[in-house]
Amino acid sequence: MGFLAQTDGTFALRIAGGLGAARPSMGVLVDEAVNPKEILYYVRAMVDTFCAHGDYENRARARTRYMQDTLGPDGLKDAFLKNAAARKAEGGLDITGLEAPAGIARDNTGTVKHPRAIPQKQPGLYAVQYHPIGGLLPIEKPRQLYELLKDIPGAEVRIAPNETLYLINLTAAEAEKALAVTSDSAQTEFECSVACIGATTCQQGVRDSQGVLQAVVNAVRAAGIPDGALPKICISGCPSSCAAHQAGAMGFQGGVKLVDKKPEPAFKMTLGGSDQLGAARFGEGSAAILETDLPALLVELGQAAAAAGQNWAQWSQDHAQERPERAALRLSKPQETQESPPEGFRNPRSFIKIPQALRGFHPSQTDPHNLFQIGAFVELLGRSHLADPPAGEQNCPVGVPQGEGQIMEYHHHRPSLLRQTSGQRHHFQLTAHIQISGGLVHQDGGGILRQRHS
Repeated sequence: MGFLAQTDGTFALRIAGGLGAARPSMGVLVDEAVNPKEILYYVRAMVDTFCAHGDYENRARARTRYMQDTLGPDGLKDAFLKNAAARKAEGGLDITGLEAPAGIARDNTGTVKHPRAIPQKQPGLYAVQYHPIGGLLPIEKPRQLYELLKDIPGAEVRIAPNETLYLINLTAAEAEKALAVTSDSAQTEFECSVACIGATTCQQGVRDSQGVLQAVVNAVRAAGIPDGALPKICISGCPSSCAAHQAGAMGFQGGVKLVDKKPEPAFKMTLGGSDQLGAARFGEGSAAILETDLPALLVELGQAAAAAGQNWAQWSQDHAQERPERAALRLSKPQETQESPPEGFRNPRSFIKIPQALRGFHPSQTDPHNLFQIGAFVELLGRSHLADPPAGEQNCPVGVPQGEGQIMEYHHHRPSLLRQTSGQRHHFQLTAHIQISGGLVHQDGGGILRQRHS
């Protein structure tokens, strides 16, 4: 559910949108003037609508966005508004205490001019923008901010969804102090790029998003690329789109690419997305870029825009055909070997074999698939998706042939967690499926698909 504030004090409401690998969708506009006091009725109506029309048979489709398929956008809107009206008729969910706060009596003399100092609508007050690179707040920073703001009447810290902090209700003198405390902030639009926490922390992650962001920021700084020549980029370490790469002007989705029969860290690059009001759209797939090539590619694109005397938006529009060509110069054609699957595998068609080096031993010596291979055999199935295996079927592939790629035996995303003793149960994240698309192999963690071994 997305509530967007309107100039008259109400909210426009969109529902059942979402990002991610499976059916990314724009939300459906259901109301353009939601009274703030009635928001909880709409939240409860969303629960009622999903309970009545959500998919409880297929766990992979148990998402509100799939109701756009079953009901259609207009049908979904009608069902939702009927539920909202019913909840309003029952009453009891009105929000109180929404009166505007009293004005802040402060010394409003003085001015401050700085790219990160934003004048507020209250005369003489400022908000200071602070964007730590990658959204990673230095360990000492909360204490520094507390010491700065604790004695300032009305001062607040607000957190934006793009990893940015805003220190608000500051006078000019206080804003100057805040700018000094936050001098480690991103200084350009590109440095305000967004990255998920990445595979170094996330159990679902495939690539180190934060490490990549640091590498490209350092490369762009060293090359002296001017502000505006590159956009804010969005880097997600897997298809889940936690950094909203699908809605970024330049987005990257972590995966693996086969080069000379070897899997190499890579990112699928998308271009042209936007989360701007009135112009929201998903980016389009462009190319699979090796992780090691990303810094040089971004420097090259930034230099091209700067040489033309244009910002990224202008250059990107004028050189729409050139963007994929520049990316293509850095592609390595994947070398794939065709081989029959091991004995006992079903539905033999064509398979991609990933080298022996990725093999490991299953921790359970009694498991029928004692030797497992991460992404070792993938059945090429066309462009759709995977469904859950038939109920009650034993030792079957993870997923039924309905997708871009299907794992043909049990595969594990990563070894057991560190710090576990030999007597503890080990948890393994099943890799749900591998997608073959444009030479990029995407590993998609299986979410709740977990298997426990002694």
